[in-house]
Amino acid sequence: MESSLIERYYGVRRKYSAHNPWHARVETLCIRVSVWNYKAATVSAVRGRLGELLLAGSAGITKPLARACFGAAVSQAVPEKLTGTIVFAVGSRAVQSAEQVESLMQEPGTRILRAPNGRLSQKEFPAARNVVLKATADDAGGEGDAQQVAADMARNAIDVARRTQAQALVATGGDTALAILTVTGNPALQVLGDLMPGIPYARIRVDGALLWLVTKAGGFGGRHTFRQISRRLRAESSVAKSC
Repeated sequence: MESSLIERYYGVRRKYSAHNPWHARVETLCIRVSVWNYKAATVSAVRGRLGELLLAGSAGITKPLARACFGAAVSQAVPEKLTGTIVFAVGSRAVQSAEQVESLMQEPGTRILRAPNGRLSQKEFPAARNVVLKATADDAGGEGDAQQVAADMARNAIDVARRTQAQALVATGGDTALAILTVTGNPALQVLGDLMPGIPYARIRVDGALLWLVTKAGGFGGRHTFRQISRRLRAESSVAKSC
């Protein structure tokens, strides 16, 4: 059993692991957000050490923490009132994603491109407000290697975004989002805010130009989430709140 030392201050619990598979000392800061001084405890624990720490926890503390640590340096850039094409790259096979695509298809000017195992043969696309690139099984019902499917999805999503001169790319599924960063040569991105709760947005560079990137977990959201994302990006009235 590994030995540990626990010390408490300001509602913060520090745990030092003396033994671990990487033969290095690992420090975990567990912040009990239920205590009255949790904001002070959080800032005290991480200030000046952001380069050493990987932060994980509730989304509710991230904005106060960013303001406390960075002040006015926090970006206020927001994607709004877009008038061009929005590309939805749906790599997730989750049931929720399929339902969200079905709902989005009710929006005027929405076109769907089916990509068996991430591959797309079509190279010409009609003008559309929303273009959905959706990964499907192949004609025989087979599903390819997840990483390869994600890589093919990413390449095709970026190609569609280029050809349609899209203003925003919505990526669904973690593998797809990571593959998009790899394909576009963006080793990291700065999350600029939440378009909706649990759905962050950022900007990436594609061929030197900035493109809004919105990411969503495959199984996250209700039936109308894609429609809400589309309308929020265009500053249009929203559909009825999803269940």
